[in-house]
Amino acid sequence: MAHIDAGKTTTTERMLYYAGYTSHLGEVHDGDTVMDYMEQERDRGITISSAAITFPWNDHQVNLIDTPGHVDFTIEVERALRVLDGGVVVLDGSAGVEAQTMTVWRQAQRNGVPRIAFINKMDKPNCDWDLSLQSIQKRLNRRPLLIQKPIGQGKSFTGLLDLVEKSALIWDSSSSEKFGRNYRVISFDSPECPRDWSEEGRQGHMDLIGHLSDGHPDIAERVLMDESISNQLLKTSLRAEVLNPESQNLVTLCGSAYKNIGVQPLMNGIVDYLPSPKDIRYPFLKIYGSHFCGLVFKIIHDPNKGALNFVRVYQGRLEEGASIYNMTRGTSEKVTQLMVAFADDFKAVSAVEAGNIAVIGGLRDTFTGDTLVPSSSKARNVVQEWEKNPRGLVSPYLSGISVPNPVFYCSIEPIAVRYQTALEKALANLVREDPSLHVNLSKETGQTVLSGMGELHLEIIRDRILKEYKVETDLGELMIAYRETPTTSLRQTVNYAKKIYDTNIAIQIDLSLNVGAPNEIQPSSFKFSKTKDDSTQLETLKAFQIKAIWKGYNDGIELGPILGYPVLNSCFTLHSVELCREATPPLISAAMGYAMNQLMKEASMVLLEPIMRLDVTVEKEAMAVLNQDILRRRGTIEDTDLLGELNSMTAFAPLAELRGYSNHVRTITSGKAFFGMEFSHYEGMTEANQRKAIEDVTGFAPM
Repeated sequence: MAHIDAGKTTTTERMLYYAGYTSHLGEVHDGDTVMDYMEQERDRGITISSAAITFPWNDHQVNLIDTPGHVDFTIEVERALRVLDGGVVVLDGSAGVEAQTMTVWRQAQRNGVPRIAFINKMDKPNCDWDLSLQSIQKRLNRRPLLIQKPIGQGKSFTGLLDLVEKSALIWDSSSSEKFGRNYRVISFDSPECPRDWSEEGRQGHMDLIGHLSDGHPDIAERVLMDESISNQLLKTSLRAEVLNPESQNLVTLCGSAYKNIGVQPLMNGIVDYLPSPKDIRYPFLKIYGSHFCGLVFKIIHDPNKGALNFVRVYQGRLEEGASIYNMTRGTSEKVTQLMVAFADDFKAVSAVEAGNIAVIGGLRDTFTGDTLVPSSSKARNVVQEWEKNPRGLVSPYLSGISVPNPVFYCSIEPIAVRYQTALEKALANLVREDPSLHVNLSKETGQTVLSGMGELHLEIIRDRILKEYKVETDLGELMIAYRETPTTSLRQTVNYAKKIYDTNIAIQIDLSLNVGAPNEIQPSSFKFSKTKDDSTQLETLKAFQIKAIWKGYNDGIELGPILGYPVLNSCFTLHSVELCREATPPLISAAMGYAMNQLMKEASMVLLEPIMRLDVTVEKEAMAVLNQDILRRRGTIEDTDLLGELNSMTAFAPLAELRGYSNHVRTITSGKAFFGMEFSHYEGMTEANQRKAIEDVTGFAPM
C-alpha cells in the first residue's frame, strides 16, 4: 500500500519473478504486468483494482494483495486491509511519506494491520534517505527502526547494509546474471568488506540493539551483561515490535524494485516480521468455534465463470461442493467452484484452509461484506453464543467493509435506447463489484444516476462499460452530492387527504422534528414516542402498518425540500397516527413522507456541502502559490510541515471548489505538488454559496 507511483506493482512483479512464479519481469510502462491485468490499468499505468496472488517463499506461502494508490479507488485499499494480516508500506525514496501514504496509513490503523516500511526508488537521482526517515517520524509519528541502510544513493546505489545479519548485500548491474536474481553477501568481518561499510553497518547494528533494548528485557539484560545478542533474538524482538499495536517503531527496509535491488531481502522481511494467520487473535473467532467462517471482501465478474466471490477464510476449512449459509442475507448457497487467485487467473482446488483467500463461483445472492458459515444451525449457534457473551463485539457478524459515501454523481445513458437493457446489466454487475459505486433512478427526470468517489472513478466505470460490456454511454455533467438539514425544531399535526375513485382517504399524523447539534452532523433517525399517552395509541398499530410507516420515513429522509438531497442531522418522532379503514400500506407510506415534507418546509432547511481533507506534498518554491489557491477555493489550511525542500500540508476545502483540481494543481505548481483527497465531513453553507449551488444544480437562480 502506498501513494500513487511509489512502485507497489513493480515491487510485486519482482517478487513473483524471484519466487519462480513468472519467467519474465513485467513492467508497468510496458503494460505487461501480471497484477495490473485490466485493460484500463495497462493503458493508464496505474492500479485500479486490487489483485490477489499466492506464491511460495522460504518454505512459506505468501498471499499478496496489490492495492491502488489513487484516492478515487480507496475502497479497494479498504477491503484489502479488512482481510490482511500484515502490510508493506511502500515509500518513494525521493519524496518519503506522501499525501496518499497518510490516507492508507490511517486506513491500516483503523483496521489494526501490522506494517513494515520499504523505502523504494533509492536509485533515483533526487532520492533522499534522511528526508524519507524524517517524514516517517513527523508524518506517521513513528520512529524508523532501521534493519537496512543503503550503500550509496541515486546512480551510486548498489546494495544494502544488513544491520541484523551484519553483512553487506551487493548487486552487480554489470553482471551477466539478469534481473538481480543473485547478489553477493559480504560479512562486516570479511577483509573484502570496505572499512566505511563495515563501520557504518556496525554502528547501525548497535543503534538497532539500543532501540530494541528499551522495550525488550531479554535484550536489555544482555546489553548490561555485555553478552552477545544472536541474530535470531533480534529477529524475534523485531517481530514482536511489528505485532505490538502500541509500538511507536516502524521496521524499515530499503531498495530499488525497478533496479532489482533489495526485493529478496524484503521478501525475507515479510516472512520474518509480518504475522502469519496463527499470530493474529481475532476476538470474533471464539463465538464461531472451530467450524468454517469467512468474509466476502471482493466480487468480480468473469466473462466465462460469472460472478466470483473472494472470501477470506478465518476459521475451519472450505471444500468444493459444500453447502454454505450466508448469515447476512439469511440464504443457503452451494460452492460449485472453488479456486485460488493468481491475479486474473484462477486455479481450481478441492479445499481452502484457514488463513487463505478462496475464490468461490456460483454464489447468486452474496455481496461484499457478507458473513459465510456452514449452515443455518451454525449461524443460530453463533448468534446464541454472542448473546450470552458479546466479548465486546457489536454484532455476531464479521465486520464488513467501511464504505465511504459517494461525493460525485452524474447521469448516464446509452447512446441508443436498444442498449438500455445491456447498460442495466453492466451497472448491476459493477455495483456488486464496487460498493462505493451507487446507481439510482431519478424520480424527477427518469434518468439513471451514477454516484462515485471522484472524476477518475466515474471515468473508469464508463470505460469499463464500453470495453467489457460493449455499451457506449454518455455521462452528464459531474455534480456534487449535497445534503440538506433543518435549523429549526418543530411539531405539527399533518392531515393527508386523497380521493381514489369514490373513496376518500384521510390519515392524520402527529410528528415532531428535532435538530441535532450543528457542529457534529449525524445521520438522521426516526423513533416512536414513548410517552404514556402517545405509546398507548401507537401500540394499536399492526405490524404491516408499522412497516409502512418506516418505509415512508426511509423514502422521505432521502428527499429534502430544497433540491431533493438526503436529509442529515434530524430526529423525527411519531407521536400518533390516525388511519381510516381504507388506508393501505402504500397510502400510509405516502402519508408519512408527506408529513415529513411538510415539517421540513417549515424547519428552515439549509444545504450541507461535502468538505474534503487534502494532504498535500509540495516543493518549497511552489508552496506560496498553492496556499493562495486553496484559500481562494474557500479552503482552510490546518497544518504545514517543512522537510528539506518538501512541504507537507493538511487543508480542508469544499468539494464544489475542487472539480478538476488534480490537473489544476499540476499546472499551477509546474508538476511540483502531489495531493491525496478524502471526504472529511459535511458543513453548512452561507446563503450566497447556497444560492450559487442551487443555480448550478437547477440552472435557475433561486427566488
